[in-house]
Amino acid sequence: MSTPEARRDAEPHLYTVAVEGAVFHRGRYLFVVRSRRDRVYPGVLTLPGGKVEIEAEGESVLERSVRREVSEEAGVEVEDDVHYVESKTFRLDDGRHVLDAVFLCRYRAGVARPDARETEAVVWLSPEELARRPDAQDWLIRSVALAEVKRRALGWQ
Repeated sequence: MSTPEARRDAEPHLYTVAVEGAVFHRGRYLFVVRSRRDRVYPGVLTLPGGKVEIEAEGESVLERSVRREVSEEAGVEVEDDVHYVESKTFRLDDGRHVLDAVFLCRYRAGVARPDARETEAVVWLSPEELARRPDAQDWLIRSVALAEVKRRALGWQ
């Protein structure tokens, strides 16, 4: 009988699916600082997001998931029209493979605030402010740069 770890290693084609929202409002994007108690990227500055849940079956699953995750992690609502920016894969410290999709979102309502469980801080930053932060990871700067290209192509001010 194989262990769960052995099965996971034997089936590297299985991914956890995650989404992130590049929420744009008044020239800035919304970022969260992950809780230091979180198993995934503790204390790291990221876009709000998380796993696609099994209950999210049907059409527009990724889009609905990103809207839900932004609301849960940062307390804001985004418009219904979210736009695909990029996808990437990576491997977590525990060996799980993740397929992550980033979506450009437009702020609708709410006051940004951490959820006190998964996030410990929220901040609005322009792409230039993000690039100057010493805690900004290269992959985060790249995702926001791609979101900026998409935003400009859509004509969002």
